[in-house]
Amino acid sequence: MHPKVLGGGLPAMYAGDLTIRGGRVVDLTNLSGTFEFDDEAGLLEVAKELTTQGLIVETGAVRFFPPDGSRPIVLA
Repeated sequence: MHPKVLGGGLPAMYAGDLTIRGGRVVDLTNLSGTFEFDDEAGLLEVAKELTTQGLIVETGAVRFFPPDGSRPIVLA
């Protein structure tokens, strides 16, 4: 569940970290202090949704951090 402050207590589709500069997504990850999302496909869906909303996702911006602490994987 999302915290009431951010998501009104509704279920979260995905959680992570996002950096936007000049209308472009320069960093998108599954890192989150509260939620542990370990689904690469879900992170790619977030990137797709952001492009649907008009943002440009830079090449190399989508990085997945495996739950085992190994190096991040660049997905897109």
